[in-house]
Amino acid sequence: MKQVMDYMVGSSAVQVVCKRNKIQVVDVEKREKKKDRRICFFGILLIALVMTVVCFNVVRTNNQRNLLEKRVAGLRAQVEVLEEEKEEYDLEAGDERIDYQALLKKAKKMGMVFPKKKQVTDYKVSRPTAVKQMEK
Repeated sequence: MKQVMDYMVGSSAVQVVCKRNKIQVVDVEKREKKKDRRICFFGILLIALVMTVVCFNVVRTNNQRNLLEKRVAGLRAQVEVLEEEKEEYDLEAGDERIDYQALLKKAKKMGMVFPKKKQVTDYKVSRPTAVKQMEK
């Protein structure tokens, strides 16, 4: 069983604590100062921990931003290459976009006609006369 008795010794408050076979004299003022120091220590420790976490997150966010900027730069370069390829493809594919029905109508208006069967002749070439070009 614990018994606590408060006393005033001079200008200091003292507590006498009796625990079983032990008697302990505690200076109340010193105990309060020690408690305040503990609270201050844990407060500073908590602030240091929060600052460490914040700094870690700032560094991590900065690294992620740098990585994303590098990816964006790479993707922009790919977009430029693809746009150039698309322009080349559009130029090549321009011939394929001819409206043959409109072309046929216009040719008929101008008086052009298809040849008759007897006007068309087929012949065989023993060897080709065209020049082959080397492809790159």
